[in-house]
Amino acid sequence: MKRPVPTTLALTTLTLAIASALVSATNPPAAALADTTPPVITVDVRSSDGQGAWIGWYKDAVSAMLRATDDDGIARLSYQLTGAQTGEGSLAGPLLPVTISAEGLTTIAITATDTAGNTATRSYGVGIDRTAPTATSNFVGGVPRNDNRTIDYSCTDPGDPPGAIVSCTATHDGAPFASGTRIDTSRTGRHVVVITAADRVGHTTQRTVIYDVTRYVLLSPPVIEGNPTTVKVGQPLRASGGVFEPTPDRFTYEWVIDGVVVSQENPFIPRAAHLGKRISLRAFVSDAGPGFGNQTRTTPVGDVLVQDDLRITRVPEIYTDTEPWPATARPGGVLQAGPAGFTPTPSSVTYRWYAGDEQVGTGREYTVQPADVGKTITMDAYATTPDPSYLDTATPRVSSVKVQPHVFQTQKSPAVTGHADIGGTLTITDGAVTPATPPASTRWSIDGTVAATSKALTLTRAHAGRTVSCHQVFTAPGYADLTLPCTFPGGATSVTIPRTDDTGGPGSDAAWAITARAGINGRAKFGRKLRAILPRLSAPAASYTYQWLRDNRPIKNATTATYKIRTSDRGRKIRVRITATSPTGTVLVSTAKAKRVRR
Repeated sequence: MKRPVPTTLALTTLTLAIASALVSATNPPAAALADTTPPVITVDVRSSDGQGAWIGWYKDAVSAMLRATDDDGIARLSYQLTGAQTGEGSLAGPLLPVTISAEGLTTIAITATDTAGNTATRSYGVGIDRTAPTATSNFVGGVPRNDNRTIDYSCTDPGDPPGAIVSCTATHDGAPFASGTRIDTSRTGRHVVVITAADRVGHTTQRTVIYDVTRYVLLSPPVIEGNPTTVKVGQPLRASGGVFEPTPDRFTYEWVIDGVVVSQENPFIPRAAHLGKRISLRAFVSDAGPGFGNQTRTTPVGDVLVQDDLRITRVPEIYTDTEPWPATARPGGVLQAGPAGFTPTPSSVTYRWYAGDEQVGTGREYTVQPADVGKTITMDAYATTPDPSYLDTATPRVSSVKVQPHVFQTQKSPAVTGHADIGGTLTITDGAVTPATPPASTRWSIDGTVAATSKALTLTRAHAGRTVSCHQVFTAPGYADLTLPCTFPGGATSVTIPRTDDTGGPGSDAAWAITARAGINGRAKFGRKLRAILPRLSAPAASYTYQWLRDNRPIKNATTATYKIRTSDRGRKIRVRITATSPTGTVLVSTAKAKRVRR
């Protein structure tokens, strides 16, 4: 039999159980806590070549390792480059290499994401300076003895950012001196100035200035007239200028190649041995007497490259498949270029074709065009070479091929039909040529003067006693124009129109009359349209005119072959008056019977 638990002990046990449950509820296990801490980004890169404010700059390309750390691990690491260099990269994991090589400042924007999705970003700048600084001085030429001179010098870096030059120093005959310092010119002879520039990343540059202390001062340098940059073999170079103070006892021009004087002649004529060389000019002055104890040579000027034309070993020729050196050609014909030869061998040869003075094509073949008719075709060959010792060279233009037009072949002449009397009409039937081409124009001539361009000509009294002829012109690109005269009945190329009087003979209007009066067709009712019926005549009229009448009075603007009945016409009589004009100008008038319009 179990003993009962004391009441005090039971309460204590219950209290501990409740406390334990509360603790468990408010403090979950560590494994259930969420990761909210972003990764840490670092950049592993070699020490900068720059110092002070320029830390982060390098004198050449630099590689860096981008690194991210996190207790739960890195899912992805990426970067974006902006500035001097652009690009992007991304890898799964904590490491990502990148190389910066573009000159200038590049910003690396880094992004790291851990396995819990937390993201961190960081920017890192890298500068690349590949270019050495420059050192300059205002000091050139010779210096007179005991002349009061100073030497100025300076150093710059590309782009000249503030503080880019960290050191700019100079020595005069080995002794340091500051820019603007007065120099000692009491000692004649040669002196050396060395300027040293150092930039932010350790690039250094030295510039050496050599000058002579002499009794002669150069006031203006010698020049090569025309300031040429190239000269052909056999083409003279002429020197002028070069003024010194005091006036020297001896003055000579020196032509220099590779530091060696090759001539003291003026002008100097380059020879084949100088081909591909660069020639410069300097002046030499000195005192008279043994040894020329006081001498000055100017700095060389000019730097002229000696070149020459390629040597032409074969002049090209024009030929066709059937004829060498043709004298004539016609449109559509193909001309061919024979090969040209040059020494040394050029890199390319272009065959150029000309019609007159205008270049019209390139290549080994040229098809003659209709526009070339009457012109002369010539050709040359143009050679180019990468060898700087030689000039691009063209052969003389060769051959002279005269372009002649094609000729139409006549199949039939234009023919005229009709009565050659006043009032009659003459009509042309087109001529025909080979190749088939319609006539470009038709011309009627009266007594040799062009009077009309239509296919038909109506004869009037003005033509009486005059000679009528005609012709047609055929044209086509590349063909000579062909004029074909018309043939009249009987084979003649012209006809004379007989004179007539008004007695009713041939060509007279005396018998011209109305055989049936004009009429009107249609119902005379408001809104309806009436139509005029022409009168019948004993001979055709050349033209007709119309005038509609209301109660025998002209209706304004009613002058066509039809008339639409208006409100004002109700109860009125409407008729039409038709005027016929003959080819000779005689007029007949016919008025139709009236129609009354219903009210």
